[in-house]
Amino acid sequence: MTSNPDAGSNLLTSMAQTQFDLLADSFPGEVLFCRLGMDGAIRFTARGPGLARLHRVGEGSGPWAEHQLFRFVPEPDRKRLLESLYHSAKRLTPWRCEYMVKAGRRARVHLELSARPESRRDGGVEWVGCVLDVSERYYLEQALLRAQEKFRFLAESTRDLVTLHAPDGEFMYVSQSVRHLLGHTPDQLTGVSPLDYVHPGDVERVRDLFRKLAVQGETERDVQYRIRRRDGSYAWLESRATAYLDGEGQLIALQCTSRDITEQRALMSALVESEQRATGPVGPALEFFWEVDEHGRYMWVSAQAETIAGIPPVILETLSPFDLMPPEERTRVWNWFSGLRDSGRGFSEIEHRVLRNGELRWWRVSGMPLFSATGELTGYRGAARDVTEQKQVQGRLTQMAGAEPVSGLPNERVLAVHFERAQTRASIKDLGIVIVLVQVEVAEPSGDAALEALVAARYSLIIQRLEALLRPSQTLACIEPGQFVMLLPDLVRDEAVSVAQRMRARVEESLRRSGREQPVGPGWAHVGTAIFPGQGEMLAALLSRARQQSEPVRLAEEDSSLGEGEDDDRGDGC
Repeated sequence: MTSNPDAGSNLLTSMAQTQFDLLADSFPGEVLFCRLGMDGAIRFTARGPGLARLHRVGEGSGPWAEHQLFRFVPEPDRKRLLESLYHSAKRLTPWRCEYMVKAGRRARVHLELSARPESRRDGGVEWVGCVLDVSERYYLEQALLRAQEKFRFLAESTRDLVTLHAPDGEFMYVSQSVRHLLGHTPDQLTGVSPLDYVHPGDVERVRDLFRKLAVQGETERDVQYRIRRRDGSYAWLESRATAYLDGEGQLIALQCTSRDITEQRALMSALVESEQRATGPVGPALEFFWEVDEHGRYMWVSAQAETIAGIPPVILETLSPFDLMPPEERTRVWNWFSGLRDSGRGFSEIEHRVLRNGELRWWRVSGMPLFSATGELTGYRGAARDVTEQKQVQGRLTQMAGAEPVSGLPNERVLAVHFERAQTRASIKDLGIVIVLVQVEVAEPSGDAALEALVAARYSLIIQRLEALLRPSQTLACIEPGQFVMLLPDLVRDEAVSVAQRMRARVEESLRRSGREQPVGPGWAHVGTAIFPGQGEMLAALLSRARQQSEPVRLAEEDSSLGEGEDDDRGDGC
């Protein structure tokens, strides 16, 4: 039997074509054929119309010249395509390139080409490969790069130490603030475990933090621990760790914001020690017992009074506690004592200042009422303790914690820290922040203690009203006397405008209510709002915007626009 070599060759060719078609159909992109001839001409063909559609050159499968297929490819990308093609032809290495097709002002497609070359007998080179539409991946990568750049900018701008950790805790990123905080450089810590630097006594506490975030599914947690500085000493850090999870709830990264609390810890220890000294075995040296009549004059004092007051008991018993106080303190405490005397109640842990040899000292006083056989108040008996040392430490702690001294609210420095943390979260998670600025008229000192007490009561009521409007995750700060800032973080960005409008209305109504409940005090306030990121990126810019947008609110009761009927309407509106 005679064989037919042409039939066998045709069969092999058919089988090869079938296998190629099956393979090409499984490709995620469009199959591309390219030939570079000895004359330098480049020709492209395709298996179907998909390649032409990707390049916005109509339908069909070719052939196309280079200038036809790449008609809508920007010149820099086209130049890179040809350079990589000639490089592949010269070395017979794979031809790979990413480029953009721009057919119009907005219609942009990002493509990835990958083809393998083969040399032909005539000296030409042919490529077979595929072209993928990677637009979605490109835009996701660009969004990630922008988020990383913004995160890096915020991390390098804040005074806190900002770090990113792998699920096992290893440092992935360390902000530049580590230099002045711990003395290390970011490169020295990147790639190592924080447990290598944590104090041995705190390792288990930090390990427990990672375990609860990685295994137990918690998303945020705070921890205090000691970490080794470059010079070998240890600093106390307070860190807030936030977990980032994938779609299946698995931990992919941890972000920590840390601040140095070494001085606060030392001051707290000093406060505890001073209180222990005051209440321990040596306590009697800082405390004396007394008895006063119904007018507040000393009837008797114990021997320790001379050590604390600097006045012998025989002389002190001719005076009253009010004689030892500075004038402004004397009026305040006397007004309080008069009200207490009328009620017949006792008191506990009342603090006031006295002058001891010209030096201001703090006393903490407790007492119980004394009655005659007929039930009439005859005086008080109690104890006074010198707590000046504790007050000094507490004052330093308050300053370190960032509380404004008069209102006791966080000050501008602490507000900035809260804002920076909220700003970092907002930039990463595409959230919004609302700032509400409340500027209350500051009254001039009148010299009338009773009037000033009523004015202070108005300010206290305003603070209570503003605090009542906020959730635990939100912040009320006092940046200057009479200037309060409400920080509302972690808002859905599209809802930030409506949240700002509602909060502004609630603040204005709350201020009016405080004016009616406590008529003596400031008569006007101004309320303004600002929104991150639409109206500013930094806290100072947002506060400036809120001041520009602020509107006056009348607080005084006599304002005719605040009649009962309108008050009811406003209440219903809220």
